[in-house]
Amino acid sequence: MLFVINTGEVVFRSASQAMTPSVVERADLERANGWLVGGTTVMQGLLAGPLGGFLFVLAAALGGVVAARFGITAPFWAGFVVAVVVSAATWHVFNRATVAKAYAEPADQGAVYMD
Repeated sequence: MLFVINTGEVVFRSASQAMTPSVVERADLERANGWLVGGTTVMQGLLAGPLGGFLFVLAAALGGVVAARFGITAPFWAGFVVAVVVSAATWHVFNRATVAKAYAEPADQGAVYMD
């Protein structure tokens, strides 16, 4: 799980820094980077820890109640169903047309301008 989380963070950090200049005007780039770093700091530093702890307590193993009622494999099946639903809901982000459109944009559009 840590591998997946850290891989996602690496992708997020590099993609967010690379995408910002292509979606924000040059004059607003400093402010946009500030918002990006500020938002990331707030989410990771202030919200992720307490939310993660709450979800861990809720999962404990709630999974135990579900397992006692429906059998030991029920929490795993429930997790599988949730994963399939989330995958189906976000699949449009990863379709070929979206990826092709992203690669079709000019290469210099994402360049950082230095004076």
